[in-house]
Amino acid sequence: MIPARKLDYYDVKRPIRIQLRQKQQSRRKKRKRMPETLLVCLVALFCVTGCLLYLGHQIHTMRLNVILTNLNQEIYLVQQEQAHLMLTLKQASRLSVIENTARLDLGMVEPSRTTVVVTTPADDQYSTSDGWIADSTRSDNVFEVVADWLNRWLPVGGVEAGRISRQ
Repeated sequence: MIPARKLDYYDVKRPIRIQLRQKQQSRRKKRKRMPETLLVCLVALFCVTGCLLYLGHQIHTMRLNVILTNLNQEIYLVQQEQAHLMLTLKQASRLSVIENTARLDLGMVEPSRTTVVVTTPADDQYSTSDGWIADSTRSDNVFEVVADWLNRWLPVGGVEAGRISRQ
């Protein structure tokens, strides 16, 4: 076995460390310390500021949550309205609904189902009912007599002009 050697450098550094500690203590004494009341006041100020900032953040978060809830409700209502409008659009775009609306509301008639009503002229051609004035100044012109006779026996849809009374 090899005998352990004595380490000389441990003995040398101990006095140096003591001397260094003494120098550090002398430096500490030279520093001015802050008063304890000032430290306590600063810590309290930081705590109060932190609490106020936290409360402000919480209030802001609550306001944003209320706004978000209102917007979500509005989105839900708009989605319901959109679904209702889509259903109405699908119902209105069916061919049977379109045809029914055209027939009832707009008066659409199929060309093959049109009926023509032919009426015969009445015996009294000069109506004295509301609004029409009988033409009493009728002359016996040959052309008018022939036209009147043809209109009675061959109704071709001729129209006789009259005067509208102003009451």
